[in-house]
Amino acid sequence: ARARQPATMKGGSPDGIVPEVDTTAAPDSKSARTCRIPQNAVIVGACFVSHIATFGPLYSFGVFVPELKEHFDVELSVAASIVSVMIAMQFFGSLLAGLLIPHTLSHRAVAFAGAFVVLLGYAGASLAQSVE
Repeated sequence: ARARQPATMKGGSPDGIVPEVDTTAAPDSKSARTCRIPQNAVIVGACFVSHIATFGPLYSFGVFVPELKEHFDVELSVAASIVSVMIAMQFFGSLLAGLLIPHTLSHRAVAFAGAFVVLLGYAGASLAQSVE
């Protein structure tokens, strides 16, 4: 005996006929023991971490501006220009990544290349002797 179900419901087939399932059967003991995280949750978690890594330094940079001004002995406008360049590079890099992903490289390759460029940028900034 087959039950009729609209095709729009979850698990429905295109013709709307869904085979009956025995719900009294015991679950597989192996699958009952494993705790699987849904792929959607992993994607949401990865996006959350990505936003922290991307926007955290941008939005918190104002905390460091007075210290940079004092350390490099420059005016406030010069010290604040660092974050302007950082934001401009992020938007330029996003444009470049958006052009490369669909035509040339995979998402993973662009992400690794971007992470490597950020690593080089932070390493170079840590060695800076002056802002000008």
